[in-house]
Amino acid sequence: MLGLRVRVDFRLDVAVPSRAMTDWLDRLTDSVSKATEIERQEAERKKYIVHKAEVLTVRGPELWAQFVQSCKDVVTELNKRVALRFPEDRDKQIAWADQGPQSFSLRGEFPSFSMQATCDVERQCVSLGGERRFSGTIECRSATLYMDLDKDGNPCLRLGECQIDEKDASRYLLELCLSSTEPVIPSG
Repeated sequence: MLGLRVRVDFRLDVAVPSRAMTDWLDRLTDSVSKATEIERQEAERKKYIVHKAEVLTVRGPELWAQFVQSCKDVVTELNKRVALRFPEDRDKQIAWADQGPQSFSLRGEFPSFSMQATCDVERQCVSLGGERRFSGTIECRSATLYMDLDKDGNPCLRLGECQIDEKDASRYLLELCLSSTEPVIPSG
């Protein structure tokens, strides 16, 4: 009789992952988490940009109209004050000229300047540009007021990083026209 002998060795090795493996896995997990967060933030930013464009397409013309009215009010008030001090001298007053529904200009003889404001609702901005003449020199001046949404989602203007209302924007425009120095961004 043949004897069959079977030997079964069973060995179970449980390996504890090395620290290097754990570090790699931690780094992978962190980078996936960060990438997911960046994607989420980018999606939120794109959603906000679309929302902002929709709101400003509808309400941008209203914001422009408020800015124009504020500018007219500020110019009228300034002209009244100038007329009280110089009743016979209309050269010191500011002349207003509408140049269509999306543009107006201001001119003055003393100091000598011309300035134009133009609204571009599609680009969501108001461009200010002109020149100031003094002692034989011409100084070009320009600025851009961007249409934005305030913290409550209402249209407002932004100059640089500062959100400003229409009155401050109007005062800034006059300062851009009349001041011999660079205008200061209104504090709001």
